Amino acid sequence: MSLLVLVLVLVLVLSGCGFDFGHPAKLSLDYQIDRPRLVALSVTPPVLQPGTNASFEALYIDSQGAEPRTIHWETCGLRDDVWVINYGLDCFAQSDLVTELGDGNPIDWSPPPSEADCDTEYCGHYVPLLVTADVGGEAIHASTMIEVYGSEFWDAQQLAQPTLHESGVQLRAETNADGRVSLVASVDARFGQLSWRWYVDGGVLYKTGRTATQGETTAVFGSTSSEREANPRRWTDNLWELPPESGEYRVYVVVSGQFESNHSDILSESENDEWDEDDRNGWIYGENPDQAWTMIEVVQ
Repeated sequence: MSLLVLVLVLVLVLSGCGFDFGHPAKLSLDYQIDRPRLVALSVTPPVLQPGTNASFEALYIDSQGAEPRTIHWETCGLRDDVWVINYGLDCFAQSDLVTELGDGNPIDWSPPPSEADCDTEYCGHYVPLLVTADVGGEAIHASTMIEVYGSEFWDAQQLAQPTLHESGVQLRAETNADGRVSLVASVDARFGQLSWRWYVDGGVLYKTGRTATQGETTAVFGSTSSEREANPRRWTDNLWELPPESGEYRVYVVVSGQFESNHSDILSESENDEWDEDDRNGWIYGENPDQAWTMIEVVQ
């Protein structure tokens, strides 16, 4: 919990929704694109404060490659008279506790100011974010937790720091002699605390479930020393056995992480000169999701 001080904590325990999103360990192995799902959420920049617009985006996948009719965003528990910590989803059953963020993908939203008493520099809320996709009349849900700060304490320069979503993730595939496909995904090495997930149209992923450690390192794809210094990247890999039937098969990779520009050991000397001590803190506040994703197709 990164909220430093709470003037008053309101825990909302209500009956209702009964959402079940599954256990993370189980979901890490659930990589087949065999049904409609919302599999990733991103908030950019990952600092929510009044007066500053943030972009909310979701990754929706299904076996047909279709798009949902609508994607609806909402949170619950926000109040202007007290700072709230609410870990549950049951409050979405009470409309007076729900704040509508909007419809679409992506959307922009700016938190409203709060009149709650605050005797420190940092006060805010920790509340759930619920995303609902309408797929042929069926509701597909995804949820995460977000922090909403009660006042502006990041300026424009700080908010302009890189985000994982904006920097993006690279994915490449190479067919081996045995017909299996080697996959390598990478991100800018200034991002750390990485977590990787994979999704494929069919077949078998041999390293899924272990990719948090399997192959995780700092490297580049350049061949010269100068290229390695100028473009350090963190990467992970996987091994994909495609279905035997001929066709085009998609593979998605999703990565979550945090900007950590203080990793001076992976930056070239010239890059280190561009960062002062204030920059090296990175995104030191906030639990809001910073995720990136991409997709490529492989022909069998």
